[in-house]
Amino acid sequence: MAARYPELGGILENAGWLTGSRILRLLLSLFVVAVMARYLGPAQYGVLHFALAIVAIVSSVAGLGLQGVIVRSLVRDEDSAGTLLGSALMLRLGSGALGSLTCMAIALLIENPDIRQVMSLLAVMVLLGSSEILAFWFEARVKSRPIIIVQLLAFGCAAISKLCLVLWQAELALFGLVFVLESLLVALGTVRVFSQVFPTGMQLRVNTAVMRQLVRDSWPLLVSSMAIIIYTRADQVMLGQIAGSAGVGQYSAALSISEFWYLLIVAFSTSVMPGIIRLHSENRHLFLERIQLTLDAMVSVTTVVVLALSLLAPIIVDLLFGPAYQEAGTVLAIHAWTSIFVVWGVISNGWHLAEDRQRLAMERALLGAAANIGLNLVLIPRYGPAGAAVATLCAQLFATMGFDLLRAETRAMLRMKMLSLHLPHLLAQYRILRRASS
Repeated sequence: MAARYPELGGILENAGWLTGSRILRLLLSLFVVAVMARYLGPAQYGVLHFALAIVAIVSSVAGLGLQGVIVRSLVRDEDSAGTLLGSALMLRLGSGALGSLTCMAIALLIENPDIRQVMSLLAVMVLLGSSEILAFWFEARVKSRPIIIVQLLAFGCAAISKLCLVLWQAELALFGLVFVLESLLVALGTVRVFSQVFPTGMQLRVNTAVMRQLVRDSWPLLVSSMAIIIYTRADQVMLGQIAGSAGVGQYSAALSISEFWYLLIVAFSTSVMPGIIRLHSENRHLFLERIQLTLDAMVSVTTVVVLALSLLAPIIVDLLFGPAYQEAGTVLAIHAWTSIFVVWGVISNGWHLAEDRQRLAMERALLGAAANIGLNLVLIPRYGPAGAAVATLCAQLFATMGFDLLRAETRAMLRMKMLSLHLPHLLAQYRILRRASS
């Protein structure tokens, strides 16, 4: 790719940092998660992830859908970065404080004392997540290395702390406290790095008009992100209510493996999409070519990974988590296939954003959320964690293919998605890249 498209050098370098660091984190995370899951057992591990799922849903609301709007605005007009970031940070701090209070209120309504205690600790993570606004500046400039280093250091400290807690046979609440510690380190590190590299001539300023404009531009993305987090985390919450904490533990163990690749997809896409969005206003043909090229590459690699995960799921789960998590093998074999639809969804979201069609992304995500909740209600009582995995897979299918088929303005994107699975097209693309690099 670099040989054929020299202008992608900076983007690919940034993507390399993002994906490389994410691989390192996820490999270490798999080891830590396996040790934690074996120590806590399905029930206690399920309690932790039930609380984390609720916090993730609240955090999605607190994020206000600002990421895409801010990155796009910074790409188009970097001179206004001070006012844009200052206004967005003020919005995010307010929503983060409200979100933390909401998590505490939800915790008081839960009867299980373990969940209530863990959620009360994790609530502050919603507020600490406000530092992500500053990280968007690095993302827009396609220079994420400083933020990645901060995240790696925080993650390393948290991983060591979790392993120490297992050795000390600590209580569940202390594991929740480590998640808060990691968020705190990321927030402090992000602020410090940002203050060192942000241009001295610019200052963060709060402008009420900019705040209102951000809310107007981002509300479709807010609804979209809420819907996405619902159909990626509601299954854990519903499992906890219908099948109990042990079911959540089985499901979460499988997700920790399945989401290994899912998070790499998001990391790579986060890096390459700002550069692709920039092409939209310069050369639409080149913009569409880059979208197709990214889809082809990511879907091809993802399909190979998914096949391996699906076939080896029982063996992988038994090696990592032990016989107590036998049910997680079936969940992994099913849930792994959602990664292909995640690729389609993430790339098409960038396309919607470049075209100023955030409403389409919102409508698509709402369709997926509604399908997931409805299918969970039907399948979880009968099939437990495996039913939740089928519900998520079907919801992703409806959202990424069904919606594009129903809307005339998205059928072009559907054709591009289908091409990414068309073997003759992929082989032709591969031959072109080989000739360009030889």
